[in-house]
Amino acid sequence: MDDLIRRMLSNMQQVGTLLSKKELLFETSWRVFDENNTNIYYDFKPDGTLTYTINGNYEKGEWDIINHNSILIKVGSNKAHFKNLLFEKALIILDKTNINDELFILYDEDIIKDNDFIGYLEKIKVERKNNRDLTKEYLIGLFLLIFIIILLLTIYITTIIF
Repeated sequence: MDDLIRRMLSNMQQVGTLLSKKELLFETSWRVFDENNTNIYYDFKPDGTLTYTINGNYEKGEWDIINHNSILIKVGSNKAHFKNLLFEKALIILDKTNINDELFILYDEDIIKDNDFIGYLEKIKVERKNNRDLTKEYLIGLFLLIFIIILLLTIYITTIIF
């Protein structure tokens, strides 16, 4: 699954950074994707602390955003540095630094059901394409409007002069 997600992400442009979207971290209890279906959750707090819960047992930890787009996470004696690959309202995909094949996927299980990350990524991809298309149409319309205004001003000025 990691390879498929990496291929999909390679075709998507990152929008924003962890730092610019960090408030989203506090809005939900993030479930960690685990192939063994273990119940693992991260609850990030604004003060840099976090609660790590695994199968109902919890432990306190710490987190910090560095370089606008990387996050450090410490739980117990485990310390990890992750690079942000995708940060959306219901899905965070991080890449553990120096380990090429290890994705760390956190998601809002109220929005993403049955670990359907692929479906959610497809939805994001379509939304971004639609937004780019709307932006392009808006800019073309704006250009035409400016052109018409300039043309009308030119006609008006030439009628006044002559």
